Amino acid sequence: RSIVAFDIDPDVMPVCQENRAFNEIPDGAIEWVCADLEQGLRTRRADVVLANIQSNILIPHAKLLLSSVKKGGTLVLSGILKTEIEQVHACYASEANTLWGPQAWKANSNSLGDWADLQLIRC
Repeated sequence: RSIVAFDIDPDVMPVCQENRAFNEIPDGAIEWVCADLEQGLRTRRADVVLANIQSNILIPHAKLLLSSVKKGGTLVLSGILKTEIEQVHACYASEANTLWGPQAWKANSNSLGDWADLQLIRC
């Protein structure tokens, strides 16, 4: 298995490397790419996709993010304000029904303080 991590901000790459080392992940185990969502996911499909982005980016990119998840995979969305989780969930539910089919996915959500996440599991 391979890990590809990307962010639009090149200044975060050193911090990502520090976190990799802190978590004892071997050097070279992660391919680091400076790219936006469209560039980063253009041709990639994954078993697990993690997106820690605010709702104003998650919502217009729902189709792209859902399309990047392989059958049997999971999409985890975080960086969502608790006050916006229902809107994000509704958007992703509608798009998942269209792309994957209404019986082909399930969702879970958690919150902590002002923040929430959403996990969509593609069956």
